[in-house]
Amino acid sequence: AGPAGLRCAIELALAGVGHVHVIEKRTYFSRNNVMRLWRHTIEDSRSLGGKFFYPKFAAGDIQHIGIRRMQGMLLKVALMFGVHVHRGHAFQGLKAHSKPKDGARWEVITQPAVDGGLRTHALVGADGEHSQVASHCHFVRNCFQAKQAIGLTFNCVNNNTKTDLVTPEFDRGKMCASHSSFFENMRNNVGLDLENIAYFRGDTHYVVCTPEKESLLNLGVLKKDASDISDMLAPNNIDKRKLVALAKDMCRTCSIPTELTDDHHGDPDVQLFDFTKKLEAETPVQLLFASGDKKRSNEKALPCVLVGDALS
Repeated sequence: AGPAGLRCAIELALAGVGHVHVIEKRTYFSRNNVMRLWRHTIEDSRSLGGKFFYPKFAAGDIQHIGIRRMQGMLLKVALMFGVHVHRGHAFQGLKAHSKPKDGARWEVITQPAVDGGLRTHALVGADGEHSQVASHCHFVRNCFQAKQAIGLTFNCVNNNTKTDLVTPEFDRGKMCASHSSFFENMRNNVGLDLENIAYFRGDTHYVVCTPEKESLLNLGVLKKDASDISDMLAPNNIDKRKLVALAKDMCRTCSIPTELTDDHHGDPDVQLFDFTKKLEAETPVQLLFASGDKKRSNEKALPCVLVGDALS
């Protein structure tokens, strides 16, 4: 579970829910990216002991944190409140039983299976934009499509030396219209046109930006153009070697160390993704009825809820 899912688990435990279980497909926190912290997020995290677990949390004017650092903080709080965490288990679906067990009629199916099975009275989907829970529970999700935009993110190793502190962060982003010299320098040195860019320094050096498609084609990062952005950003249409070289050239231009961190697959952590489409559920709550339940009794229905990116 990401930050939203872990925070939801904590809230359920604080609300007195007897047994809260978190199902996590990964076996360790592997996300290198950095998340921005809004004021209410900072205050909420401090109220849960964020400064105790991570003394540098929101120090001074720092308003961001590494996602895995935030996950680690929230996991510790969740465990303190008795939340059960099942690592290495992927959500597969739900099964309705004719007879309840401990008052729960529905069973969560995972791969591999949780020892003893996992019956539940309610299900919360916190599994991201491409939520399996949303699909399985028949949530209606609308796709909002904006002007075509490509996102680029990469993470570099931060050794916390003087060299790592050379470039000031621009965590609120740079826009082309207001920082023309910066973007002109990027164009001249790298051959890359950008719409905007942000740089965060935390556990890693994290850069997120929106490059122009034409630049990526000219640099050979994208092998060919396509009308459908999903086809354009398909793995077989991206030259990963040239993408890594592009990230390192950008680092040199920004005076950021060039050693890329590894992602959870052991590959350089640099990604292109679609900024164009956004999925949003029409409702945050859905009742799931067992197939064959002709009366559609609410007593037998499973309340399903979406949070975080699974919701919108």
